[in-house]
Amino acid sequence: MIHTEYANFKRIMEWYITDPDFREQMEKDIPDLVVQMGLASGHSLILQAIHVIHQGRFESEDHSDNPYIREYAQRNALVTASVRKRVQRESFAADGIWQYANVVRNRCRMESRMVWLHPNIYYYPACFELSRGCRVQCPFCGLGAETWKADFKYTQENARLWRNILQITRELLGNVIAASPCYFATEPLDNPDYEKFLSDMKEVFGSVPQTTTAVAERDPERIRNLIRMIGERELRETNALRLSIRNLSQFYQIMNLYTAEELENVELLPNNPESVFHYSASGRAARYNEKVPGNKTVRYSISCLAGIRVNMSAGTISFVEPELPDQDYPLGIHTREKVCFHDAESYREGLVRLFRSYAFASLPYYIPVQLNRNVQVKY
Repeated sequence: MIHTEYANFKRIMEWYITDPDFREQMEKDIPDLVVQMGLASGHSLILQAIHVIHQGRFESEDHSDNPYIREYAQRNALVTASVRKRVQRESFAADGIWQYANVVRNRCRMESRMVWLHPNIYYYPACFELSRGCRVQCPFCGLGAETWKADFKYTQENARLWRNILQITRELLGNVIAASPCYFATEPLDNPDYEKFLSDMKEVFGSVPQTTTAVAERDPERIRNLIRMIGERELRETNALRLSIRNLSQFYQIMNLYTAEELENVELLPNNPESVFHYSASGRAARYNEKVPGNKTVRYSISCLAGIRVNMSAGTISFVEPELPDQDYPLGIHTREKVCFHDAESYREGLVRLFRSYAFASLPYYIPVQLNRNVQVKY
């Protein structure tokens, strides 16, 4: 399938899952709508593909005769292979760190069907925040990001500290750090120097981690420059750029600002209340669910971190694990401990201390055995 054809199909699918009016028109079997969106024919094939992909059944042999499903499955397989390569044993500095990551993944897959259904969900040993708080304040934020307070600017001194921290983290945790995002409960593009920090990641690791932004409509040239900087291979193989959709108005702007070809390898996350997607029942999303039609929340943690959350602006390292959101863990995360650092050496000491204290590959003899509180046992 040529790139333009797939890009147009992807755009039709994005309209379908995001905009209820478009969805209704597609379900009424209006072939002209497909032609207007850049595809000459195949309304029934496109609609079938959208349904199958959304239901997660695109790998089934039953649909191998549909070219759109087949192309989507091939592209998804490429991403899956890339993700698995990044989290293989050889990517971790020590067997115990790799085993701990898998213990957490197995626990989360046992606790949540949503996590179990998505094989590409893995838990990484580190993430970095380049701001304190978030300016956007999305109503569906599962991590309940605090309001923006400051950015970690790319000064000469900060750049040197940043590169030292990347080197230390790779030394102690492994090359898996190449996939560690430079955001958590933050909006990456809040920081005007975000791309400079990302460029250092690319220089140190040879690749860049995933970026998810909720403000793609604000500065289209910045997004285009980011697309060029990441490169087509990274975009296609690792889902390296995702655009979060806050509302329909923003979605329409994005559709007008970017061509289908520009966003061919950029994933859209339709978080507007009219979309067919669901929210994690955590953070602000749990309260937001009460204000939108229908029940759109599912109980799972949106965090893919099982390790250190490094805030460069605050100079803190927190050890964080995913948890099913509830009264005890309303954000879907459990922060075990937080320590401060002020230079590369104190960062190294803090990282070592936290991993030795909490990242267990097997149960230490001094910790009492207990049943997982999210698993029901019936006698």
